[in-house]
Amino acid sequence: MNKINLLDCTLRDGGYYNIWKFDNNLVQDYLNVMAKSKIDFVEIGFCFFEKNKTKGPFAYISEKILKNFEIKKSLKLAVMLNVSDTGENNEEIIKNINSAFHHKKKDRIKLVRLAFHLEELDKTILIAKILKKKKYMVGLNLMQISEIKFKKIKDIFKKIDKSFVDVFYFADSLGSLELVQTKKIINLIKKYWKKPIGIHAHDNQSLALENSKVAIKEGATFIDSTVLGMGRGPGNVKTENILSLVNRSPIYEISNLIEKHFFELKKKYNWGTNHFYYLSAKYKIHPTYIQKMLEGNRYDHNQILLAIDILKDINAKSFNPTKLNFSTKFYVGKPKGKWFPDNFKKRKILILANGEELYKNTKKINIFIKKENPIILSLNELKNSRIKRIDFITMCNPSRIFIELNNLKNKKARIIAPFSMIPKKIFSKKKINKSYDYGAVVKADKIEVNKNYCLIPNFLALSYALCIAIAGGGENIIFAGLDGYSDNVVQKKETDNTLKLFQKQHKKLVIKSLTPTKYKIKKI
Repeated sequence: MNKINLLDCTLRDGGYYNIWKFDNNLVQDYLNVMAKSKIDFVEIGFCFFEKNKTKGPFAYISEKILKNFEIKKSLKLAVMLNVSDTGENNEEIIKNINSAFHHKKKDRIKLVRLAFHLEELDKTILIAKILKKKKYMVGLNLMQISEIKFKKIKDIFKKIDKSFVDVFYFADSLGSLELVQTKKIINLIKKYWKKPIGIHAHDNQSLALENSKVAIKEGATFIDSTVLGMGRGPGNVKTENILSLVNRSPIYEISNLIEKHFFELKKKYNWGTNHFYYLSAKYKIHPTYIQKMLEGNRYDHNQILLAIDILKDINAKSFNPTKLNFSTKFYVGKPKGKWFPDNFKKRKILILANGEELYKNTKKINIFIKKENPIILSLNELKNSRIKRIDFITMCNPSRIFIELNNLKNKKARIIAPFSMIPKKIFSKKKINKSYDYGAVVKADKIEVNKNYCLIPNFLALSYALCIAIAGGGENIIFAGLDGYSDNVVQKKETDNTLKLFQKQHKKLVIKSLTPTKYKIKKI
């Protein structure tokens, strides 16, 4: 067996979760363990050219940053460039590369890897030649190998040669490669490329380690991995597993590192394979769509499945925020609805949420209902509630409408939902008694209340119910059971911002709470 070069890219690929903000103590401990583990290369981060203040230092790696750390001489450092990030034309590209890379004898960065798509090959070759003249070791990383026809792969090697490329990598960016495909790709590359071959595997189908094993068996000598698999989407091959595979290191060294630093990171960011990532691989959907939908628990299980169902039909092989937005909106077309809430004027409106305080204060709420005779809206269905009267169930979340509507058919309460805005692909309205169609379109930071429809900033049933109340002329709104989140900062913040936005746009709106709440709402 040829010597296997292990490249750990935790600080680069893992940075997709923490926007490349790694604690210096973690980095120093990590570098020490990588050296002790006899890792050949550490990819210390990205070299992005676009400046974004939200990204941490490991997105903009330079020799200057490396001076903050003690790095063993045995450890060779690498950095990655996204070719798409280097410039629009040759002049701009040359300028950017020359400004970022100088390669003095004392510099620690020895390997520069160029991540590119097939259509970027000419730009990639230009950059590779510049870097080679500067005495860097150069690696090419062909992304989304699973989507490229074999003939096209063959054609790549007509343009590149060993004079300016040291190692040719292929990346299973979508995590969709089967073991037999990996074998075929390696053997195809070997026909036209006599220098080292590398693999960068993603774990969507829990096959990253197995694909790496196959690659080694077929002749690949550069293998990517990350500590605890920390990486974009479901993550990568686990470094600790690769080290065991090649008998490279006492396992307790990296185990201590994981226990000290990476368990907490995994708990916080929750990378790793799951059913959604598996489906993304099956349908050739870029894993970042899944990663974004899982952040902050904004979408429930069924919403994500519905989004995947849309994404698989709109060519989502590359991540595009616009496509993510489209797939998670669910409501399409011009805003429309068929119902107008015209009987809410001069009535107090009681909005019921499903918090614990609703059930703790049932008696108090029922007394309020008997005394004030408000119009009562519930945010989705209130299961096991002992509230004596609910006038309307408001539903805004398409997945809830899709799943729960059968259970609600025989309910006495009338159902308000944006039926006409939901594509037939997602939901085909069945015959439901006592249903009302009030339209809704989701637009960020937007509230607009109209006669038959509204624009709302998110999928919160709260936003939808408030618009219905305002459309009907309601100005005095009382909440019960809107407890607030203690364990979900993202959703609490979203709700806070929504309430502020409504009160800012509707100055006469009076919002109070009948039960204890964590939100900034006056108590009755």
